[in-house]
Amino acid sequence: MPKSQLSKSGEHYALRVRGNSMIDEGIYNEDIVVIRKQPDAENGETVVALINGDEVTLKKIYKEKNRFRLQPANLNLKPIFTRELIVQGKVISVIRNFEELKQGTTFKNVAKTLENKITEKKNKKLNITFEKICNCPPKRINCLDAKQWMKNQVAIWEFSYEKRDTRDKNIHPAVFPIALPAKCIELFTHKGELVLDPFVGIGTTLIAASDLERNAVGFDLNKKYINFTKKDYLNPVCSLKLNK
Repeated sequence: MPKSQLSKSGEHYALRVRGNSMIDEGIYNEDIVVIRKQPDAENGETVVALINGDEVTLKKIYKEKNRFRLQPANLNLKPIFTRELIVQGKVISVIRNFEELKQGTTFKNVAKTLENKITEKKNKKLNITFEKICNCPPKRINCLDAKQWMKNQVAIWEFSYEKRDTRDKNIHPAVFPIALPAKCIELFTHKGELVLDPFVGIGTTLIAASDLERNAVGFDLNKKYINFTKKDYLNPVCSLKLNK
């Protein structure tokens, strides 16, 4: 095994992955994960954990009050909660298969190849409009009338969650009501203009933009948020473009 796949210190071992519980972290069935032996881990790290005395699982670990949460990286699977577990090590690298290992191809190499492909497409333009479609005067910064504008100048904004809002922090750690981005969009854009969200998460801002007849595009580095937004959150409401 190449030294580049190992930490500078400590004992290491390799395991073959069974199942698809970590696919959104780029760990797939039949992959080889390289583990550094250690008895503990920080929140959010991917570990090999022994639970129920004889069951080994590969998950992200989170220490919660009086228990541990073992979080899969797959929106179709639920987390495992347990009061007792033994951390047997932390994942430090992933190998697609032994043939790739022989050829010197590692997970990091694959990631670099994907990065290069993305770079090649960085100048590709999105087919999405951004010109306003309202009849507001040229110097107006939004479509609100004077009364609506003054109403929004209060020092404190209050928002309530509605039925379609997502509140589950297991889906995303920073959920917020659709009404929040809607307020900002309404104050600083016109109908038809483009809203850009560089940290789109689960698409709350995109929903707000659609409600207000604005075009919108969002980006996120985490594939699971992109998948959730496309599959479970955005599609039933609008058909905006979402890119990663």
